[in-house]
Amino acid sequence: MKLNTDGKLYELDQLVRANCQDCVGCHDCCVGMGDTILLDPYDIWMMKRVTAMSTQEMLGQRLISLKVVEGLVLPHIQMNSKTDECPFLNVEKRCSIHAHRPGMCRLFPLGRNYDEGKLNYILLTDACPKKNRSKIKVGQWIGIRPEKEYHEYVLRWHDFRKRIAAIVEDAQEEEIKSFAMYILQTFYLEFNATPDTFFSEFAQKLKDIERVL
Repeated sequence: MKLNTDGKLYELDQLVRANCQDCVGCHDCCVGMGDTILLDPYDIWMMKRVTAMSTQEMLGQRLISLKVVEGLVLPHIQMNSKTDECPFLNVEKRCSIHAHRPGMCRLFPLGRNYDEGKLNYILLTDACPKKNRSKIKVGQWIGIRPEKEYHEYVLRWHDFRKRIAAIVEDAQEEEIKSFAMYILQTFYLEFNATPDTFFSEFAQKLKDIERVL
């Protein structure tokens, strides 16, 4: 699918015209997203903290669902079946988990561009209806600290998923299922790090898995 951008690649410390001034009066990007809001381990970890629910409980409450993506079983936000809205919108149509919202939600109207082991950001020029957006640094817009550590985490998770996708192409069906459930268990169901240890614990878990790949 072709994306309409301004043709630029942005770094964390560069200014981009993405600031929607708190999206006052608008929640267009929280409607009709289907199963596209995939959640990485950090997203689920943050959501568990703010909802005080386990991953299993969020699945049971139909806040999230699972889907198979390139050989892995990954969670995603489950839109409300009646309104097609994000289940985390409150009665005022504002995000009830805004401070802990997923990375894909934080990015909008930005996107990620992966190329040869590097991560940059792109501006999706026709994605957001908000007019007169102001400039803001990419890292500030994403709003997760420390910025560079989170940036490196996102890149490592992407590269890991890409590697898994290549491996499962030649694997047997039962092997794929077993490994997919192991990854789900390790990174989504049983990952209960503290704010100070998430990135280091993630790196160690990834290192342990990569030893046997």
